[in-house]
Amino acid sequence: MTDTGLLVAVDGSAHAARAVAHAISLVKRGLATRLHLLNVQPPLDEAIGRLIAPETIDAHRRDAGSKALSSAQAMCADASVPAEAHVDAGRPGAVIVEQASALDCAAIVVGTRGHSGATGMLMGSVAQDVVNRGSRPVWLVK
Repeated sequence: MTDTGLLVAVDGSAHAARAVAHAISLVKRGLATRLHLLNVQPPLDEAIGRLIAPETIDAHRRDAGSKALSSAQAMCADASVPAEAHVDAGRPGAVIVEQASALDCAAIVVGTRGHSGATGMLMGSVAQDVVNRGSRPVWLVK
């Protein structure tokens, strides 16, 4: 099998944990060889960015991202599945699609909260944004 990576969006939630578990099962079934676990930190308001040193913002993002990724990394380690953790910042849907491309991932795995109909349309959805923006296959895990 060629080296096939999957990008898994991780925010530390139970929905993300289910996405990680599904991605692990895909590796175990031989459909991928490794996982890229990505946490996307929100962009900061421009005014805040002028008040706080960039190094402080970066350190905070790395710390928050590492905390959000820790249980996903433990799940992968427990399952003996190769995984690399990444932290980025920006609009989650856009960053997920960009990173999947930059890392040459075969597909993206995203947990969903299960909103549909008017609630889903009004609230917006990272998963929906990924599906709309990307050209790679996307697994939505409920």
